[in-house]
Amino acid sequence: MEQQRFQISYPQMQSMFDTPNLQSGQSSEILHQLGDVEQIMNKLETDSKNGITDIEGRQEQFGSNRLEPPKLSPFYMCMYKQTKDFCIRILAFATIIMFMMAFFSEEPFEQIVQAFSILIAICAVVIIGAMTDYRKEKQFRQLYLEQEEQQKKIFQVVRNGNVSQMNHLDLLVGDIITIKPGDNITIDGILLEGTETVEVDESMISGLTDTISKQPRSKGQNCFIRGGSNIFEGTAKAIVLAVGSSTYSNRMKHDNQQKEEGEEELVHDERSPLAKALETLAKFLVFIGCMSALAMFIVLELYMVRELNELQQKIFSQFALKKVLTDFIDAFLIIVLSIPEGLPLIVTLSLAFSIAKLRQHDIVIRNLHVCQVLGGVDTLCFDKTGTLTYNNLKVSNLHIANEERIHNIPPQDPIFRMISEAILTTNSAFLPDEIPKQQQYNEQLDLNINQNNKKSQNAKQQQSVQDINKKSDWSGNRLDVALIDYLEVKLTRDFVKEYMQDLKSKIRKTIPINNYGFHVEILHIRGDKYRIILKGKAKEIIEKSNQLNISIPDNQNFQVYEPGNFTIQYCCNSNMITESVQIEKTAVLNYNSQSLKTISFAYKDVEIQNLIEQDWNNLLRENNFIYIGTVAMRDDIRQEAKRLDSALKMGNMSVMILTGDTRVNTVNVAKQLGWVSCDQADAEIQRTSEHLPKSSQLMNHQQEIIIEPTGIEESKSGQIVSQIMECPQDDIQPLLKDDYEGQYLKQGSFNNLLILNFQEYVIRIRKILKESKIFYTHKEINEKNIVSKIPEILDDNLASEKVQKMNNQLQILADLNQHQKHQFLEVYSSINESTIGYVGDGNNDAIALQTASVGITLGKTATNIARECSGIILMNDKLDGIELCMKYGRNIFLNIKRFIYFQLSFFLNSIAIMLTSSIVLKQQPYTVLQVIWLSLVQDIFSAVALSTEVPQDDILKRTKPAKRGENIIDKFLLQMTCTQAVFQYLATLFVLFLTPTIFGIEPSYKHDLHGLGAEFIPEFAIHYTLVYHLTAMFQIVNLICSRRIGQHEYNVFDGIHKNKPFTIMIIGLLIIQQVIIYAGGKYFKTAQLTIWQNLFCLCLSFGALLVFWLSKYYYSTKK
Repeated sequence: MEQQRFQISYPQMQSMFDTPNLQSGQSSEILHQLGDVEQIMNKLETDSKNGITDIEGRQEQFGSNRLEPPKLSPFYMCMYKQTKDFCIRILAFATIIMFMMAFFSEEPFEQIVQAFSILIAICAVVIIGAMTDYRKEKQFRQLYLEQEEQQKKIFQVVRNGNVSQMNHLDLLVGDIITIKPGDNITIDGILLEGTETVEVDESMISGLTDTISKQPRSKGQNCFIRGGSNIFEGTAKAIVLAVGSSTYSNRMKHDNQQKEEGEEELVHDERSPLAKALETLAKFLVFIGCMSALAMFIVLELYMVRELNELQQKIFSQFALKKVLTDFIDAFLIIVLSIPEGLPLIVTLSLAFSIAKLRQHDIVIRNLHVCQVLGGVDTLCFDKTGTLTYNNLKVSNLHIANEERIHNIPPQDPIFRMISEAILTTNSAFLPDEIPKQQQYNEQLDLNINQNNKKSQNAKQQQSVQDINKKSDWSGNRLDVALIDYLEVKLTRDFVKEYMQDLKSKIRKTIPINNYGFHVEILHIRGDKYRIILKGKAKEIIEKSNQLNISIPDNQNFQVYEPGNFTIQYCCNSNMITESVQIEKTAVLNYNSQSLKTISFAYKDVEIQNLIEQDWNNLLRENNFIYIGTVAMRDDIRQEAKRLDSALKMGNMSVMILTGDTRVNTVNVAKQLGWVSCDQADAEIQRTSEHLPKSSQLMNHQQEIIIEPTGIEESKSGQIVSQIMECPQDDIQPLLKDDYEGQYLKQGSFNNLLILNFQEYVIRIRKILKESKIFYTHKEINEKNIVSKIPEILDDNLASEKVQKMNNQLQILADLNQHQKHQFLEVYSSINESTIGYVGDGNNDAIALQTASVGITLGKTATNIARECSGIILMNDKLDGIELCMKYGRNIFLNIKRFIYFQLSFFLNSIAIMLTSSIVLKQQPYTVLQVIWLSLVQDIFSAVALSTEVPQDDILKRTKPAKRGENIIDKFLLQMTCTQAVFQYLATLFVLFLTPTIFGIEPSYKHDLHGLGAEFIPEFAIHYTLVYHLTAMFQIVNLICSRRIGQHEYNVFDGIHKNKPFTIMIIGLLIIQQVIIYAGGKYFKTAQLTIWQNLFCLCLSFGALLVFWLSKYYYSTKK
């Protein structure tokens, strides 16, 4: 093996960025084992000042940051995958048999036609399925390439001592890059030097909405930065230690893909109940056909033996051999009828039709089998951040001068300019097209973009930021972006930009938030006068203030800022008395109870002789600041999600939220969506947070509202988790008391609804499994993952029932990481035997998207990893598409049931008639070509017609999800099918035995018209032509009835004019049938019927429609 240039363990470097290692602190130990940052840089031949000097061998050893686009399977491989279907193999075997029979038949033409008809059906299924797969893969590959082209990221990189701008795709291990606010990181690395803290958003990796504070290695231990995170605040140099497929996010995705590929057959069985049910049905039909054919052949041979004895013919005579071959062909006709060549075709056509229709609504189906599973989805799990919400903060409330002033404060008011000054001074948001270094990367492209932006900015300035669908032009910290968007509503963009530039030019010192718990900016006013502006949590800012700005007419005498005439803003203020403090605290509590994010501002003017030598600790610890106000922001929920819950529950589906965010935030979002009631939400918030007010008290802003704990029983469930997590070193104690089970199960249900965090969920399962008597030390808690991993539930029926009951009541499960989501979905799917759909958009959702039976993600805001791990992509980010997907999924199941009803009723009737004819008449009323045509109508044409049925608006309400392992033929469908088959059988017997007398025609069974070499005489064929014509007309009428097989669907012609393929197919079949009757002649062995005979068959066939209505009414009303 060729020796590697860099003597360092790449897998060990990668392991530093794994979530379990970061959470447990193992990452720092691994870094220490590698010799810390200095040794790593030496081994990688790089340093923080000059960067790497030689790129040779780096890409070969560590890989590239360019991810390979999804591979496009060759068309022949797509065709090969289609041939693995069981029904296709049955059809292929039947084709071979038909071709072999043609060699031994005196009339091979009929067998060859039959073989080619089956072969055509095989080719249609394989080619259509392969084309659908190929087109789907091609569309996704194109989508990936377009998004990769649009998402170019530019980084400042040091190489050979030179600083240059470089595309993120060209980064290598060992590169020294500079990260800044607004950067989307695509590598794993370690922060080397920079600001005190770097605020990082890892919501796409962990699901947590709050930013995480990272420190350069020289200033702290939390120096690890991962691909998929966004930089909100701070600037730092970082060394690249993993790129491309070796980053944590991409490794997580790759591991799941490998698992999925290694268990492809198993996954297919688990995720495709429809495919499994259809395979079972196909085997059953073939078995029934073979048994019927064998019984028929035995009966015919017994008749032949008796006939040979009467004619005194030898068994091996030419007559006997000819008779045996004729009987074998007649028996094989039953097998031909039983082969469901239309079954795979109806599935393939329905899938192709549904995928095409969904694509028209901007919904991309990535995996073909997903459509088969959609109809069985009975549980839909939603991620919260970025899925149910926009992950896009907007200012909703402004509390200033002891009152709510969001709407009634003019932009010229000095008090508004005070808070504007505080916001802009402490704001880190920026316009991406204003970064000169990025403009240098592609000047021409940016020139075009800037021209377009200038044309649209005037219009944008007039729009309200309250439009939740508007995506801000600013980048950076979501909170800062929301604040500056609010100012753009009151002021203009040009005004805001110039105001910010003027203020930033006055900043002389910045103190990061981690030093004192709030962000500090020091502005220079003039001479020795400076203004200190604080930005931080409301509680801390209020405590540090002894005065507050007030809004009085005297404020009009203060000069306000105007572009080109910069001045520090001043405003009237007064002492902050106890009543004022209580009003501000109550306002903040009200905002928090509504899950609004709050930020407060304060300031004071001071004289500083020496800025460098100033003692900032004493200055900032003084509680003598002037309180400006508090801004509250909301993360708007997606409006279409409000009605989605009721629509899905009406469709007999359970809906729950799985999120990495806190339980209180999730409960408030669910309350806004209407997924939980206000009382349920208040009870949960009360149980979790002691000091949050009820919704009914939110209108009273003048009282300080404090909610006492609800009692020992309710607080105990919250204490149990902290009791586990805060267990002292080697302090052995029981984690659960013996009396805890009854109390916990009683208090946790709010009207049969459970809202838990992951630790509580695990503890409940462990209590159910009777593990309450086990004692753990603090060390064992970490080693055994007592509250971070769901225990295995063995073959304990009682425990499984209890867990299943708990799962059915579960509405919200919070505080999960990506691995815990995977655990929960596996346990829920196994215990509840559910088919789960999961909706997510971040890197932290990738595992869950693949674990669920159906993974659904968003097309615009989701990460590339989330899109690649999903089966369905909502390109327009509209959650309404989920309901549409479920409708088409249910419709596919309905199309299969429609086809089964149509096929089985004809199949049972035909077999019964052929068996009866064999026993009573010793011959068949149908010829081979007639059976071929009936089989084509039964399978191929009916499959084409029924596959184009669009879902009705109330399909979710009328149908239920197909449960895993459920028989696709339910009791009602079986009753309808058997009743229809019995009627058609009796009607056909009537025509077979009584029409010669009614119409005065020669019975065809007195003449061997269908034997090998028999002469065709039209006068003798009228009788059997009536039988064949009636059977064909039954098929056409029954095909129309199959459109509406629901229990209360009586209008079979409803919407038939909208389904043009179906209408054309019915008209075409009627015309072809008449052509066969009047022009089939000796080929089809049909005789021309009179008008009355034709009308007789037509009227009798409409009896099938009457029976359809009567039987449906009877069985649907029968208790």
